[in-house]
Amino acid sequence: MTLIELMIAASVMSLVAVVLGGLVHAVDTARTHVEGMQEASAQGRFAVDRIRAAVERSGTYRIGTGATVAGVAVVWNADQPEILVVWTGGREDSRAHQSPLNRLPRANELIIYAPDPNAPQRLVEIVVPSATGSIDFDDSGFATRIRQIINSSTSDERVPLCDRVRIATKDSTTVAALRFEIEATPAKELIASTATGTHAWRDLAWHGGVSTNSSGLRRILIRVEIQVLTQGTPGDTTSDVSLPVFGAASRRYVYRKG
Repeated sequence: MTLIELMIAASVMSLVAVVLGGLVHAVDTARTHVEGMQEASAQGRFAVDRIRAAVERSGTYRIGTGATVAGVAVVWNADQPEILVVWTGGREDSRAHQSPLNRLPRANELIIYAPDPNAPQRLVEIVVPSATGSIDFDDSGFATRIRQIINSSTSDERVPLCDRVRIATKDSTTVAALRFEIEATPAKELIASTATGTHAWRDLAWHGGVSTNSSGLRRILIRVEIQVLTQGTPGDTTSDVSLPVFGAASRRYVYRKG
């Protein structure tokens, strides 16, 4: 074999090596991307499933002749709707079949879904067995009480549902890319302004059109959106490669007024 032939052979082998190296890199990149997507999807769906199950087990209460109150609420934190509160009686308990109860929920019967204050990239499920006192979902101080429970309790039980929630900085505050949205049908304002026993009461948007002169079937719908990182290290504020995971949960109950 002549020198020219050797040089040509070496050039061809070098080209083949470069092509093979590129293929290996492409395959490795694709594998990493797919694994990241699978992990993000699995964590997001697990969180949504836990939330859906809790909402379906939530209870309602009615004090005396007052209106029926649903034990589901969204609390805003740092101008973000990122806290969901559900009254189930405990992590694996249910108040759905006992409703409506004629007492206020107790603080240790709540399940709270929120970013961990110490690590906002973690969506956690919080119960506080040592919490004392009752709590009224319709009280003006409800949101403040919930934030106090999350931030001040040292004996709560926090179960991580997702540790790859995308986070960002807003006005020097770290916030999680997590959102809860609540929609009640009929709306609270419409019910409050409508007299029972009237045609207007019957014409409200009761679920399935089911109503009586003083009651109706109401629906609470919770929409969930979680931005889950598919690449990078959990808690990395510079990474913007995320998978949006959407979900919903609903609870229907008999609303009674008067």
